[in-house]
This record gives sequence, C-alpha cells and structure tokens, in this order.
Amino acid sequence: MKKIVAAASILLFMACQGEEQTQKNEGPKVWKTEQQADLLMEYQFDTIKQQKEGVYKEYSLQEGKKILLLERKMKAGLSVGEEKQYHPNGKLAARFQYNEKGQEDGPLSYYYPNGQLKQAGYYKEGVLDDSLKTYYPNGQLKEWVIMRNNEANGPFAEFYQNGQPKAKGTYLGNYEHCELWLYAQDSTGKLQSKMLCDSPLKTCATFWKAEEGQLEGVNDLAKSTIDKMRPQCEPLE
Repeated sequence: MKKIVAAASILLFMACQGEEQTQKNEGPKVWKTEQQADLLMEYQFDTIKQQKEGVYKEYSLQEGKKILLLERKMKAGLSVGEEKQYHPNGKLAARFQYNEKGQEDGPLSYYYPNGQLKQAGYYKEGVLDDSLKTYYPNGQLKEWVIMRNNEANGPFAEFYQNGQPKAKGTYLGNYEHCELWLYAQDSTGKLQSKMLCDSPLKTCATFWKAEEGQLEGVNDLAKSTIDKMRPQCEPLE
C-alpha cells in the first residue's frame, strides 16, 4: 500500500524578490505587483503597517495573457479566510480555509481539471485531521483514511476504479499496522490474502491466502512478524 502524502497547497507561497511596482492608491492601501519569470503577483499593501492587507492574487503569464492561478485575502500579513486555486483552463483546482493565525483550518477540497472532486478532507489548526477521501477522475471513491496530525493514523480502505474493494486495514504513523486484507483485481471483489504488519519495523507478512489457507510465514522474518503481531492485533471484520 502506498503511503499517503497530503499536500496543503498546489502552489507555493513564494518569497517576493522579483520586480515590484506600485499601482493606484486607496487611502493607506496601495496595489502592488511583483513578477518572477512568468509568475505575476498582485496584492493590496498597507503603507502604514508595511504588510500585505486585503486581496492577493497570482497569475501565470502566457503569451501576454494573465491566467488566474490563486486568490485569497491577507490580514496583518497572513492568509485568512477562503483560498481558491485554479487550473490553467480556469476550472477550480483547490479550495480551503485559513484561520486568523494564517493556518489552514476547516474543510479542504482538490479538483481534477474537468471539475470532478479529487480529494476532500479537513484541516484543524494547520494539520490534516479526521477523514481524508480521494477519488478517481470518474468520481468513484479511491481511498478513505483517518488522519491525525498530518499522518495516516487509523482505519483505511482502498478501492479499484470499478468500485470493488482493493485493500483495507489500519495505518499507524503512515504505515500499515496489524491486519491488512488484499482483494483480487477483478469484478468478483474476492478476498485474496491477509497479512500482519509491524508499523515501526515497516514489515508485513502474509498469514493467509485464499488458495492455501493459513500460513506460518515463508521465511524466518515473516514467521517472526506473524508470531509478534498476532497476539497484539484484533482480527479485521
């Protein structure tokens, strides 16, 4: 099973070292633009507080045209409220929330270029927390997993694109732990094998196969993993 890597943002918030221009004045706020290669940043700047305050946008410059990549609000130099990111075709790519501390906080969603939901989860004060769901481009659920402190920690299930189960088990610190069930890649959804996994050692050993029944391990390492984990682990249902 592949380890989940959750990314908080599609775009990096870049340190501004490029060309800077000041635009129209709106009281203590002025509009500024900065350019780094083909990335253009436009934002409101508080001349008294000397920090970004208000609207912030990023564009990609393509053949003389500005293509919106990102928009959000700034307060006291921090990102606040909702942020939206966009694919080059203009479709929404991501949406999430910031709290007053500038931390991601609240629901998040990522989208395919066709507008189909790709991933949905929840941030709590800057870290992924609670259920994280990932989808295929056709809308079929690909995986769900419980996240704690930006790591996969809890039950998970994976599915093939036809909707049949692919795997299920439990994560501990981003690695499978205790029983892991694997299913056939066909229309039957038949359980194929069962494994016992030791997360700290990052090892798994097969202890049951549909064709052979109960196994004691194909080698010494597998046998020691099974013997160690079997008393610790509750059977999956």
